[in-house]
Amino acid sequence: TSCYACVAIRKEEGTMDDDSVNIFDNNNTQCSGMDSESAHPLKRRRVDDGYTEAPPEAAPLYRKRLIPIGRNSGVYSTTDWKDSGTAIFCPVMHDLFLNIHRYEQVTTSQGDFFIGDPHGNYDKTVSGNVVHLWKHDKEHRQYYIAQSLLFTVPQDFAMMQKILHSV
Repeated sequence: TSCYACVAIRKEEGTMDDDSVNIFDNNNTQCSGMDSESAHPLKRRRVDDGYTEAPPEAAPLYRKRLIPIGRNSGVYSTTDWKDSGTAIFCPVMHDLFLNIHRYEQVTTSQGDFFIGDPHGNYDKTVSGNVVHLWKHDKEHRQYYIAQSLLFTVPQDFAMMQKILHSV
């Protein structure tokens, strides 16, 4: 998991844009800017704009390549998408960092989908929006859906769309 205070400090310093801050936290709300002194009392805030050495590469790489998706009750995932629409989406149990550049194509769809428990057993049918992440199989020369993410909260899906359009 990421430290929310560190994310807030990077956001404050301008090394991380608003869309790259942890999109979804456990309470299904956006991360608010925390006071760095309360979270890490031993750390000092940087006061000058210049670096004495090269700036860290982690923040720009993070912003450009990884999309954070925190576990919450409105995000589900499957790696077993079926064209018939009978895939069972399981809850996202851990915070994910999605490397969007590993996929050749991203599509979305809307409808009713099956969700299950963490073991993959059917629980119920819900309405939502799905982000399909496609890869290319060079051997069979065709595209396939490598992973699908189901968002049952419209605000979460809208935030994901905004980030995907900015990548």
